[in-house]
Amino acid sequence: MKAFGTACAALLLASCATVPQATAAPETPHGYVAGAEEVAEPQPRLVLADPGTGAVHVLDLTTGEVTLVAHVPGADGIGGDGRHAYLSAGGRTVRAVDGGSWTVDHGDHKHHYRTRPRDLGPRTDGAPPRTRTCEKTDAGRLCLTRDGTLRAYDRKGRQRARVKLLTPPIGGATVQADPARAYVSDPRGRAVHEIDYRDGLRRARTFRLGFTPGLMVETGR
Repeated sequence: MKAFGTACAALLLASCATVPQATAAPETPHGYVAGAEEVAEPQPRLVLADPGTGAVHVLDLTTGEVTLVAHVPGADGIGGDGRHAYLSAGGRTVRAVDGGSWTVDHGDHKHHYRTRPRDLGPRTDGAPPRTRTCEKTDAGRLCLTRDGTLRAYDRKGRQRARVKLLTPPIGGATVQADPARAYVSDPRGRAVHEIDYRDGLRRARTFRLGFTPGLMVETGR
């Protein structure tokens, strides 16, 4: 009996040793997005299209890098939703581009992400096209007039500053403003001007491009 008991005990020990142990699944970090890098600050970018060639580029405003992502022949409009740009031709949306940067607002905090910009292919829906020469800010309004002058107005409509930016004619020029800076496309000069509208419309940077930025929308904010 003693030998039988010893054998049974050994068998039980062997059985226990072969039972696989459950392992806890790794916890997904808060704010995790597959395929994207979370970063501490917003990563603003501009999606720029050349109506003449159809080339669509993404300008990274943090690094200054310009990436060719798509071609949209006959492009005549562009809209955005904060991450994606929607290109239209002939008055309808035909293609979507992922600008590769976006912000998720959780109310009491925000998450900022970046990934590579890419062509998302044909689309039939998206944000409506925008081409604005006036843009609202928390301080008032920015307007680009036909003589190529950018003007800043306060909330009561009083002009507070002005700066000559473009050489007329300014057809296709667009103004985009975010909480920190404004961007003015210069199709004739093949450039984009970054404006500090909190500092008397100071021209902070000019991005010289090898194409005509006839259409522009910002992503990443």
